[in-house]
Amino acid sequence: MRTEVPAGEIIDRTKRTTQLLTDKLELLVEKDKELIDAVDKLQVLVSQCSSRNCVPQCVCISCGHSCTYCQEIGCFGEPCPRGAINDQLDEVQRIQEEITYLINGVGNNDNPVDIGVVPIIENVIPEILKDLEIIIRQGMKACVSEVPSDISDEKAFEGLMGLFHCEDSIKGEGPDGVIIQNCCLQQGDFQKEFGECLEFCYLEQGNENYKDCLQPCLEDKAEELKMAGHEETAEILKTCRHKLNFYCCTP
Repeated sequence: MRTEVPAGEIIDRTKRTTQLLTDKLELLVEKDKELIDAVDKLQVLVSQCSSRNCVPQCVCISCGHSCTYCQEIGCFGEPCPRGAINDQLDEVQRIQEEITYLINGVGNNDNPVDIGVVPIIENVIPEILKDLEIIIRQGMKACVSEVPSDISDEKAFEGLMGLFHCEDSIKGEGPDGVIIQNCCLQQGDFQKEFGECLEFCYLEQGNENYKDCLQPCLEDKAEELKMAGHEETAEILKTCRHKLNFYCCTP
């Protein structure tokens, strides 16, 4: 029985998550600039408010003998460009809401672009770091990558766990009891669907949730290929394991 060290998938998740976070931070900077510009325009509009823009009007009453009493009844006109100010306030509010969603948005696998900066930092990244420590670092500590120099001494192999690349593990039994048949990367025409499943699942929190997402996705994609007449490609896709994964087993 082999123990899988899913380095390829965790590296892929790390790369995609880092790029998503970078893109969101860059967009946040752009939105901040957009907000500053919108507030500046609002300030200009407010500065245009002036009593000179309205005309005072009075009602005059004659009291006889050339006596006239006048009472001011108000200022008529628009002292401020209210329509433009209201429109600009709406624009400021729209940008603020976009910034808030960029920071706090939940998102999901169907729309990973919607997930916010805070959920990425607080939820997704800690799980990746945990997987790196527990699954990768500790997993590789249980393995060795070199065979003892005295290969004639059978006792030297007792309890030894070797570290093997995915391709070196083909035809061996995987940790799930299934024979390892194919080692895939997302590049290549027949592996396009493999890359699509990696993209679909990378924000799952924790390696177990990621695996639970990835395998059904691969099987669904394989079924689509099979229905389209690509049976051989479908079988390859169903059995794909990431090419950069490692496996521990006794030699």
